[in-house]
Amino acid sequence: MNDILKNIKKDQVVYFIGIGGTGMSGLAQCVLARGLKVAGSDTVANEATTQLQDLGSQIFIGQQARNLLPSTVLVVRSAAIKEDNPELREAQKRKLPVLKYAELLGELMKARYGIAVSGCHGKTTTTALISYILEKSGQQPSFVVGGYVPSLKSSARAGAGKHFVAEACEFDRSFHHLHPKMLVINNIEPDHLDYYRDLDEIIESFHVLAAKVPADGFVVINQDDQNVMVAVRDIQASVVSCGLNSPAEWQAKNIKLKKGQWYFEVWRRDEKFGEFSVAIPGQHNVRNALSMIVVLHLLGLKSAAIKKYLPEFKGVGRRFETVGRLQNVTVIDDYAHHPTEIKAVLKAARQLWPRQRIWCVFQPHQASRTRCFLDEFARVFTQANMTIVPDIYFARDSAQAKKDVNAQDLVRKIIEQKSQAIYLPTFEKIIDYLKQNTNGDDIIITMGAGDIGQVARALVS
Repeated sequence: MNDILKNIKKDQVVYFIGIGGTGMSGLAQCVLARGLKVAGSDTVANEATTQLQDLGSQIFIGQQARNLLPSTVLVVRSAAIKEDNPELREAQKRKLPVLKYAELLGELMKARYGIAVSGCHGKTTTTALISYILEKSGQQPSFVVGGYVPSLKSSARAGAGKHFVAEACEFDRSFHHLHPKMLVINNIEPDHLDYYRDLDEIIESFHVLAAKVPADGFVVINQDDQNVMVAVRDIQASVVSCGLNSPAEWQAKNIKLKKGQWYFEVWRRDEKFGEFSVAIPGQHNVRNALSMIVVLHLLGLKSAAIKKYLPEFKGVGRRFETVGRLQNVTVIDDYAHHPTEIKAVLKAARQLWPRQRIWCVFQPHQASRTRCFLDEFARVFTQANMTIVPDIYFARDSAQAKKDVNAQDLVRKIIEQKSQAIYLPTFEKIIDYLKQNTNGDDIIITMGAGDIGQVARALVS
């Protein structure tokens, strides 16, 4: 066990500010599994806080200085916690050690064989795939996934095995705190432009992460992405390339969709490695599965185990998740909040349902992201028959950023692209509108990184 947690006594508390977040709650579960006490707070209750309470954690809803228990000896804060947070200020007043989420994650990873999965898109699914097949193969990995994994019945676990699998998030350069022996880079695109200056700075940040992998480690890359190729120049670790469209060392070929399942061959150079299938929608998940196959091969797993368990993987919560039905209407929920992700989700939906009406309910996430990608957002909704846009979900936005753009601006841009769109400010109005206007075998997809999933669940409840 790492030094930071090793000396904490059983009656002392590790306190998490922002404990309801997927990553934070997962990390809290890992600390609980070590036999230590956990407490924490968040602004609202959710499934994660309820689960942690069931596991014995003390949870506060609302953040106040008095929540910080007298027995607290270590405080962990999420990246979203600002300097004026009352619990953070109380911790500083008491001179308690304070770690960011990624710092503690990095400390936990140090003690194991760390496998970090990075990239602007696909890291949650790829992390879950690696964790799931390691678990099914009896490897007992530790893992922290940025979403609930039904096949693992958790988003995190502290396993007895040697592997520690975790998402590596580029925001706030938080992934620089990690210590992977193996790194996956799925893709690099402009994002988090409220934090990074431009694409070049993002590529450089990924380069710093890749350079941290030791000489006897591996960096598994998507060779189809030229930005990734730039990021891994002149690093000491072995670079292992995979791709769908480039002459990479590992390739997925003869990709076919049959009855909602993707079938594909994996080739290593000129030799066929095996035939595989994956049941989660979207050709982008063939790419995620390919990265996973390469990682597990490098770890020494037999291809027969991967081939056996991959079709059984049921995906991740809020990643093309079938929530239920509104009469005969299928309701899907997805985390997509970047133009590339939205395009991939709607393409997958259209491949599955070529003739049905698709209703997309997209909640923009952050004013700054909406403004930066306004034209790109407007172009990606062509596969939907109707796009409904509520008010923007503000996160880390300044007062000026909130004035610079609004949801109506996005609706106007979508309509300019000859697509149908409507602005409905509240979830109540959206739910009423969908109940009155959808029928037959229509498809509803709610999308966004905010709380838009509440609409999907309200529709089927």
